[in-house]
Amino acid sequence: MFRIAICDDNSIFLTQFKNTVTDIIKNLHSEYEISCFTSITELLQKMKDGISYHLLFLDIEFSNSSNDGIYVADFIRNELSESDIHIVFISNQPKYAMKLFDYQPLHFLIKPINQKQLTDILSKSLSLWNCNNQTLQFISNREKITLKIKHIIYIESFGRKKLIHCTSNKTYEINISFENLLKQLQSYDFISPHKSFIINYNKVIICRKDSVIMENGDELPIGRSQRKNFQEFQLQHALKQEG
Repeated sequence: MFRIAICDDNSIFLTQFKNTVTDIIKNLHSEYEISCFTSITELLQKMKDGISYHLLFLDIEFSNSSNDGIYVADFIRNELSESDIHIVFISNQPKYAMKLFDYQPLHFLIKPINQKQLTDILSKSLSLWNCNNQTLQFISNREKITLKIKHIIYIESFGRKKLIHCTSNKTYEINISFENLLKQLQSYDFISPHKSFIINYNKVIICRKDSVIMENGDELPIGRSQRKNFQEFQLQHALKQEG
């Protein structure tokens, strides 16, 4: 279930915003739950107690607290070490925008809320959440493995054998066709830059003209015949991220 939290000390805005979010997310065909808070203290206590949210709409200025939304974001990222929560800051003051990048916000909304922009944010957050929870199932060394797709860095081909390189330095040897793997993974930002590799583009740290460096430090080639396709993929990915 996709869990949303909204924290704003203006109860009238909070009710209206919740109703708008509800109307939009109903059309996105996903199970959801929305929790509302007018108090920073109440929100943080819920999170300290282990309640987790996937998307947080967070006001910046709170008249009922000595702390603000930036304090909350800092607590989430640095004290709770929660990097997967999508934070969307809300304010009627554009001046805050440049102060928020350290907390990896998904977006910054200016009041009054633009409904199309809100729809795009909800759709993007839901899509990222779905991707992060998708799994790939396979047999490796006679053992059935269920692996979260987000943990795959890249896949290497050795003839009929394939080697999946994952986070935490884990690897799995499998016997699945290269084409079948790419078909299963390409909707989750995977691409083949070379006939021997399929990479998770979200795990790319550096892109060069003829190679990419992955988050585990491995440098993989971009084939000459794949260069144009790879550049087009990069453009579409950048447009989607801005979306």
